[in-house]
Amino acid sequence: MKKHLYCLMGFLVVMPCAISAEENNAVDNIIKIFSSGGVLMWLMLLASVVGMTFALERYFALRKSQHIPRELKSHVLWLLENEDMLAVFDYLKNRNSTFSRVLRVILARVNFSREEIDKAVDDELARALWDERKNTRIVGIVATVAPLMGLLGTVVGMIDAFKQAAESGMDNPANFAGGIYQALYTTAFGLAIAIPFLIIYHFLRSRVEQVMRQVEDEAIGFVEQLQECRDVEAPSEYEAA
Repeated sequence: MKKHLYCLMGFLVVMPCAISAEENNAVDNIIKIFSSGGVLMWLMLLASVVGMTFALERYFALRKSQHIPRELKSHVLWLLENEDMLAVFDYLKNRNSTFSRVLRVILARVNFSREEIDKAVDDELARALWDERKNTRIVGIVATVAPLMGLLGTVVGMIDAFKQAAESGMDNPANFAGGIYQALYTTAFGLAIAIPFLIIYHFLRSRVEQVMRQVEDEAIGFVEQLQECRDVEAPSEYEAA
């Protein structure tokens, strides 16, 4: 029994050391790969960090609650029934969301025709769509540029490998084969960055369009409810020209 206990204790002591050694070897290999890949490897790593930062920012910024706050429409309708329009505009002015911007556009044209209101809403949604896609474009740029940077690194590495082979002779393939496989690291790393970032980019684009569609649906419902209150008029300082 003691023998088995000692074996178990030895296993528990040795395993963390072995895992630590493997981790150290993995880190050393990664550093070696980046060093052999040259400056472009580090530039691609920096680009991936920047791209992931923007991707995370867009992911959290595109939550529905950020663009269509809960109870916003119902509270505005309550203000229209119980307060004046100035109170409504003061309330919306302090709300920084896409839907609140659209509501201000609608209420400023409350006495306009339905076609004019719909056109104003479409224009405001187009501006909001542009704003929301702005940071998403950085993710798309990373997905596009990363494989090109990797290809450039491979081409530069192959030029250097063949230069060394020309100087040392072609008798031994090892003179240039090592340089070629090291140069291919940059292409592999560029593709490893581009593929997930391309997926993230299209996901974020579809998410932007989905959110804008939800805002549009809420705006249409608000206009239909507003038309039942035709005695509502926009204050002169907020009325659209």
